[in-house]
Amino acid sequence: MGVTSRARLPPGHPNSVGLCLEPHDLCAAKLARFEEKDREFVDEFIQAGLVRPNLIRNRIAEIRDSRFEAARKRAATLWVKHREI
Repeated sequence: MGVTSRARLPPGHPNSVGLCLEPHDLCAAKLARFEEKDREFVDEFIQAGLVRPNLIRNRIAEIRDSRFEAARKRAATLWVKHREI
């Protein structure tokens, strides 16, 4: 049961279309912050089988943002790698 099957706007609501991040992109963005609450969030997604760690690592590698420092990027990549089964 996905979010789309639970989240409903009332008929005639002007904003009936929404955009959501793909789960692996969301996890990569969370790990770019690399705060404990974000790691816990991603860990729950991994444990629930909603995302695959190797795909999160690929998405992290694709992030091109100067605010995502190299040391934090390495730490996030290693953190995810340790969760691969």
